[in-house]
Amino acid sequence: MQLKYVIFILIYFSTFHLSFTWGQRLLKKGDTELKLQKNLDETRANRDYELIAHSYFHLAEFYQYQNNDLEKAFKNYLIARQYYIRVSNFDQIKVIDEFIADRNIDLGFYEEGLNLYEELISYYTAKGDSNEIAKIYHKCSKASKQRGDLESQMNYQNKLSLFKGKANADLIISMMIDKIENYIQLKDRDSALIVAYQTAILASKSKNDRALSKVFYYIGIINLLSNDKEKTFKYLEKSLEFSPSQQFSSDKKDVFFSLAQAYEKYGENEKALKYYKSYSFLNDSILNHNRIAAVNEMAQKFNILENKKKVSSIEIEKESALNLNTRQSKLLYFVSAWVLLLLLFIYFLVRFYMQKINTEKIINDQQHQIDVQKIQDLENKIKINSMQAMILGEEKERERIAKDLHDSLGGLLSTVKLQFDNVRAKMNGSLHNEQYDKASDLLDTAVNEVRTISKNLQPAALKRYGLVASINDLISRFCGENMPEIYFQHYDLPDQIEELVSLSIYRVIQELLNNSIKYANAKEILIQLNGELDAISIQYEDDGNGFDVSTIPKKGMGLENINSRVNYLKGTISIESVPDEGISVMARIPLVID
Repeated sequence: MQLKYVIFILIYFSTFHLSFTWGQRLLKKGDTELKLQKNLDETRANRDYELIAHSYFHLAEFYQYQNNDLEKAFKNYLIARQYYIRVSNFDQIKVIDEFIADRNIDLGFYEEGLNLYEELISYYTAKGDSNEIAKIYHKCSKASKQRGDLESQMNYQNKLSLFKGKANADLIISMMIDKIENYIQLKDRDSALIVAYQTAILASKSKNDRALSKVFYYIGIINLLSNDKEKTFKYLEKSLEFSPSQQFSSDKKDVFFSLAQAYEKYGENEKALKYYKSYSFLNDSILNHNRIAAVNEMAQKFNILENKKKVSSIEIEKESALNLNTRQSKLLYFVSAWVLLLLLFIYFLVRFYMQKINTEKIINDQQHQIDVQKIQDLENKIKINSMQAMILGEEKERERIAKDLHDSLGGLLSTVKLQFDNVRAKMNGSLHNEQYDKASDLLDTAVNEVRTISKNLQPAALKRYGLVASINDLISRFCGENMPEIYFQHYDLPDQIEELVSLSIYRVIQELLNNSIKYANAKEILIQLNGELDAISIQYEDDGNGFDVSTIPKKGMGLENINSRVNYLKGTISIESVPDEGISVMARIPLVID
């Protein structure tokens, strides 16, 4: 287990030694910031947008590749992009987009970076630029690996494999080496070996000895894990044979360490010790080389600093030779100090007023939000009052019409019926019986119709006997040969229910029953009322025609009236229906109205 752990650590870090770069686009050797800035000023004076875009792009590359100042590079790339948009240079726009995507990946914004890469792939696919497509797929694979998404990495690697023979050979080799490593990490040794042999053939054709050394190294590691002694030593030795001839090679150091581990595993301790010594010597050499390089760099910086100090001393002496005395210097420092203090005072003064302005702005915004909320509350209150007035007015008008129908028209029809019967009695049966019976039946029908309309407009049973009795009375009106079977159930209803709540529940059920009978052709209807702690829930179902809830008009089938009543009482309602499958209504109405 310890050997496997060490080998996997070596595999992980060794993958960073083999990389491929694609170089700068416009940057030339000898370019300096001063030179590029001067060139930018000249192009801006000429107002040539194409040249201005190139100048900003050139300067951005300088900051990216020479100064390693990615922030300045990013800023100049964005300015260049705006000018390239003006002149419709889409190729350069996509180059900048690639840098922005790379920057997102470096900062850990993988989603944004990968989205930009996908746009670039679409663009280069439309142009038929296989090499650029392969390069972007390679970057997508690297980003997925950093993100820890091995499945996406393998997917991008498989896509890249479609570009064999079209893309840069070194790029394909690098991608295939990444795939080998992934298979090893996934413990899929067979797939790793297949890809490794394919990569070895490609690297051999390209005469890429460094990649060939790396592939042989992985084949040796795979065989070491598979306990194939002969192939382990064969391929690790081959890796050593093709490893770079440079003096301080990290790849060679990894091979030495793996050979030492392999010989130790198979009990050949002398050879293991030999390679351990080689590994240790090379590792120390690399460390010493790095230390010497760091010391040399520090020495160069120190020499530069010393030269600057000497130049400064000469300039000071020359300045002193021009009769700059101590008092003038002190006066200069004194004035400078006062100027500095003045600048600091102005800075803090401006900052104070800016903070004050921002604070006032925040307060004003909050006050504005409060005012908007008050207006919304007032509008809601007006809507509620309007709705209340409408509902109460409607009920009063219903009550008036019901009384007029019952007392006036109903009484009048009853009187006509009595007079009609008296006429028949006086005529001693001389009237034609069939005509008389037909007229009498019509009078009875008219009297019953007036009574029914009066009850529908103002249910008298609701005030006298309560909600349950009034609903039973309502249901009894729909009894008959062609009427549906109506089941009414009620549980735990309170003894006292506020009049407006009872009336609203009654109206909701009345409206639903009318819809089911007039429009839905329902055969069975279920009505259920359940009393809760602070509310009454209504469940209504029928097996009628149903309808599409999303397409029914707002004012259709009385649903607007139902919703208005429930919303006014601050209740909730949901209506579900499917064509040919009936309707299901669930409503909950509070017992107390605020």
